[in-house]
Amino acid sequence: MSTKPVSRREFLKYGALAAGAAIVAGGAVYYATRPAPPPAPKAAIKIGDLSGKTGVGANWGLHMTLGTKLAVDELNAAGGVLGRPVEIVTEDTALRADVAIKKAEKLILEDKVAAIFGVLSSGVQRAVIKVTEKYKTLHFLCVACADYFRTVDFHKYFFTVHQDGRMSHRALVTWLEKEYNPDPTKLLITYQDYAMGWAHERAVRKIFEHAFGKKGTNKVAWPLGARDFTPWFPKIKEIAPEYYHSSTWGMDSITQIRQMGDYGLLKGLKSFTGSCCIYLTSDLTFYGPTADGTAFPKYWAYPSPNKESIDFRDKFFATFGQTPNQASAAHYEGVKLWAKAVEKAGTTDPDAVVEKLEGMEYTGPLGPGGTKVMRKEDHAAIFDNQITLIDKGKEVVVATVDGKVCAGKPMPKFPIPEGKTVEDAMEAVYDQDSYKPMPDIKKVRYEA
Repeated sequence: MSTKPVSRREFLKYGALAAGAAIVAGGAVYYATRPAPPPAPKAAIKIGDLSGKTGVGANWGLHMTLGTKLAVDELNAAGGVLGRPVEIVTEDTALRADVAIKKAEKLILEDKVAAIFGVLSSGVQRAVIKVTEKYKTLHFLCVACADYFRTVDFHKYFFTVHQDGRMSHRALVTWLEKEYNPDPTKLLITYQDYAMGWAHERAVRKIFEHAFGKKGTNKVAWPLGARDFTPWFPKIKEIAPEYYHSSTWGMDSITQIRQMGDYGLLKGLKSFTGSCCIYLTSDLTFYGPTADGTAFPKYWAYPSPNKESIDFRDKFFATFGQTPNQASAAHYEGVKLWAKAVEKAGTTDPDAVVEKLEGMEYTGPLGPGGTKVMRKEDHAAIFDNQITLIDKGKEVVVATVDGKVCAGKPMPKFPIPEGKTVEDAMEAVYDQDSYKPMPDIKKVRYEA
């Protein structure tokens, strides 16, 4: 073994090599043991909130947005959908069809939304339905009763979360018939002269005719957005109805009822019923109250035997400091329904999501509780109805009605006869409905 001394030059050389090796080794250890960099954030899934936040239905449009926001906040707090955050892209239709078409196309083509929730007002809704059909975009109608949305305008990607006028009025008219056995010639139907009103007036009249063999109902129509209803009061007084049914929406209905009371038209009535749209808020006492004895089908209610309805109301009030209404409840439920279907499909691909939605069972704040189903044939939400009565200024649930029978037979596409109007088509829809059997009424009394 050589004992030759190491020169200074060699010492420095080997020292440098050793230091380099140590650096390399240390670097290897560092890179092997350092924390992994955080993963890149996953792209958000965008959904479109398309509602009217200006104009006649501004308050309702606001509640649609708030219900959507509450649902999305809960989804994101739980990890999002498919592990991705959900982002809301909000647009205002201003309750105009031409504006709504442009906003819908913007949501689909520029924002690349996975689904659209809305919209408000029947004419605007019809315009947007044609856009979502053209671009094969999931479209959830959460607030509207006009039946033609899922008859003359039905398409594969269109789903209704809110029950339509045919279902709700099969419940209400059955309840009215069993409670009062009214003379139809003493029944007055008033309604706003546009799609929702047409559907509701035909629903009441045709159910009386076909299910109970009663004809001769009276009707009075007034324009959408009326603020003064007194010009029609002389005609109403001339009819002198004993039974009165109203299909006026939102705050217009509160004004209408107050004016009718001042005019003395509410005195002597044996019954006073209204569609779900006779009020905008959840608690009539919060804005009202309206006339005692007013009964209407209510898709979400407080008081309610449905725990999800009560929980939703409490969460909504705690979050936004105001009472929710059926618009906020329906949009909340619609977003949660969409998210459930996307998770089951494992993708946002609309065809795959449609496959999971059709026939899906789910729960939510709408209705008196229990399992609901999205009917495969016409994408209609099927669940039991509640009949709510105003008693001493309070809302009281007085009956539940079988939702499966209320739904009638599926009508996924009903052609408008050549040379005819949508009104004519709706007349034909109701004439061809199945009116037997009519739904069962289960009397209850539920109040807070």
